Amino acid sequence: MQALLKSFLLFFVISLCSAAVVHATSAQLDGAGTAVSSEPPIVIKVEPACAFPSEAKVLKDRNGALLKVWRFKASTKYTASSVPEDSGLLEYQRYIASLGGDAKRPPLKVPAALSDEEKQIWDAEVRNNESIHHSQIGSIEPISCLDALLFSEQNRRVPQIDAPTEFIASVLSRVDQGEHQLLVVFGAGLDMFPPKSVYGLEVVQEAVGDGWEYSYMIHNHTIQNHLNDPVPGVPAT
Repeated sequence: MQALLKSFLLFFVISLCSAAVVHATSAQLDGAGTAVSSEPPIVIKVEPACAFPSEAKVLKDRNGALLKVWRFKASTKYTASSVPEDSGLLEYQRYIASLGGDAKRPPLKVPAALSDEEKQIWDAEVRNNESIHHSQIGSIEPISCLDALLFSEQNRRVPQIDAPTEFIASVLSRVDQGEHQLLVVFGAGLDMFPPKSVYGLEVVQEAVGDGWEYSYMIHNHTIQNHLNDPVPGVPAT
């Protein structure tokens, strides 16, 4: 299943939350250890037509743990670089911009004083950062309409500025009677991490057996507070 994942960067989608901004009191470095300046912010179009065509089918909903699916006709509007006309999402974008995290390549900020154990973690983070920004393990692109809709879905359930939470979603596709369709499996909870009961992998497995093709998985890392500095999740080794 892991081989089917979308390039699953810390960054779930650029302009919602930049990938590599991490806390620091030292110089801002790129993956090679060279001081850099962040690139200009990316401007994403607000598109009223960016919307799910129907309500999702709820498969599980217990104590805030939610698993549901959408099935609808594919359209280029879902892959276009745009965001829905959603006040909560736009407020979140403004919040991210206020933190200086709306650049395509924000500089990696490595703490100055590190223990041996912390240095190993940050060395791995620098390698990850370099690999991502040099497109060795995928690429960073503006958010798509569909990915923005999924973030908005969780943001409506749990405002992400006040209570950051993570979700997981799988996107599948197939051609049925000449029509290209999408199947989206969405799972989330009310706490920081979604419970495994709503990962939806059993739904995905059944769908693949029924002829659906796995397109990608999307998973967001949240804004957290680390040493009084807002960061997008934690270093990923």
